[in-house]
Amino acid sequence: MLYGGRRIAGLLALVCTCAALLSACEGDTGDAGPAGPAGPPGAAGPPPSSSGSGGIPISSVVDKDRIDAEITNVTVPAGGGAPVVDFKLTNDLTQGLKGLPPGDVRFTIAQLRPGTAGGSSAWQSYITKTDGSELQATTETATAERLIDNGDGTYRYTFAKALTAYTGAPAYDATLTHRLGLEVRNNAPTNNAPFDFVPAGGSPTTERLIVDNDNCQACHDVLEFHGGARFDTQYCVTCHNPHTKDGQAPNNSVDMKVLIHKIHGAAFLRTQTTVPPYVINGHSGADDFSQIVYPQDVRNCTTCHDESDDDTPQASNWRMVANREACGTCHANIDFANGGHPGGLTFSDDTQCVDCHGPNATVNGGAVQIAKAHELPLAVQSSKFTFEVVDVTDASGGSLETGEV
Repeated sequence: MLYGGRRIAGLLALVCTCAALLSACEGDTGDAGPAGPAGPPGAAGPPPSSSGSGGIPISSVVDKDRIDAEITNVTVPAGGGAPVVDFKLTNDLTQGLKGLPPGDVRFTIAQLRPGTAGGSSAWQSYITKTDGSELQATTETATAERLIDNGDGTYRYTFAKALTAYTGAPAYDATLTHRLGLEVRNNAPTNNAPFDFVPAGGSPTTERLIVDNDNCQACHDVLEFHGGARFDTQYCVTCHNPHTKDGQAPNNSVDMKVLIHKIHGAAFLRTQTTVPPYVINGHSGADDFSQIVYPQDVRNCTTCHDESDDDTPQASNWRMVANREACGTCHANIDFANGGHPGGLTFSDDTQCVDCHGPNATVNGGAVQIAKAHELPLAVQSSKFTFEVVDVTDASGGSLETGEV
């Protein structure tokens, strides 16, 4: 009994002690003790989807994708200093693309010169090179010291020279329309992002938007030239303008209207026996375009010059603006300077062209207006007829509704 009593007394003492300890938990916790040793490292998490300032590497874009380029701003210092262009590159998910190698991007910049003495307005490039005996428009390739990569898909490039310092550059005029474009090579296909601006500020008041890419691609599917980096006709004209010729004999012009008219009108030009073949020298040697066959009547000017397209407000130039340079691309056997024009006429400028060939001309009853002279006889006659299906009879005795016979 004694032993049992002592055991019970011990148990009571233990219970009291535990109660005291539990009561103490409700009191002050005291100061925090020192930090324990670091635990072992955890497993690595998934790799981040982007790095830097939010861009992803441009090398992640594969050939089947496309890169979207956009020029966001161009600044030309007073007096025609070295232009500064801001642009961005994104993938098809609008993610910024960083890490563009400087040597992969090239730029063009040109000025739109107003027409004089009845002639057309024309682009003229600031950046040129010498090819054989001729000065040609060309591109400028970026270098690491002039290209800033912001790490989020946006970039800034400063041109190598002031616009006034390029050989053969047009006289700088800050009030005229300028166009800047770019091309990205060695990556997925990238649009050329042509950007029209006026260095002095404000929106362009003079435009030259004559042919839309959609018209070209109706036949050519996808335009891509010079190694697959040049896609946009509005970019092409910054180099292909009246101020650029092939540097090798026979030194033919590679102005856009000359190039396109002579290639598409090759069959018509072959009927003019005094006209030499249209030959351009490229990387693969001399290319003779005189055997090209255009798959429709060459007089169908509206195939390319679509006046209903809001993207080409100057598409009507083909019939509204008459001059020796444009008309002479197809009517190449006319010697305007030496009495070769019909009637033995000689012209030293273009001021009188619209008097006979303009949209309101009355010479010969208006028969030599440009639009009238380029009419397609079959199309004109066909427009006079209408056809209407008034009845259908199934001579086989079957049912036209079910198709059963």
